[in-house]
Amino acid sequence: MLTGEYEYALDSKGRFLMPTEFRSYLGDSVYLVRGFENCIYVYSEEQWQRMSENIKNLSWSTDAARWVKRIWFSSSTRVALDPQGRVLIPQNLRESLVRSGKVVLLGCFDYVEIWDAETWKQQSAEKMSLLGQFFQEANQ
Repeated sequence: MLTGEYEYALDSKGRFLMPTEFRSYLGDSVYLVRGFENCIYVYSEEQWQRMSENIKNLSWSTDAARWVKRIWFSSSTRVALDPQGRVLIPQNLRESLVRSGKVVLLGCFDYVEIWDAETWKQQSAEKMSLLGQFFQEANQ
């Protein structure tokens, strides 16, 4: 299970160190995929294959399904961790999603999210009330 929050500065090549706890779960290569909330999803190869199979089987009859397929497969990049455990974020994802040069990695049970540090601070502060709302509704 992937849990925790880690902040890293990207090096000059756009790399960060994947936490040891995440590496042992994800393996030596991962898939980076553009996320829905201006973040990057990180999946193990096995998890990416399962997700891709589900997305591949979506009907082409709806506009939403076609866009999900386009975005998922065109933004998916297989990345091998280097011997030190660093991950290179592809330039297209860095330019559009990691503007501050610092990233926050979030363990999200079975995948990881990479957020621009400034974006994460803003979004998490704005959305914190959802946590209380969720627990309040769940306990009714």
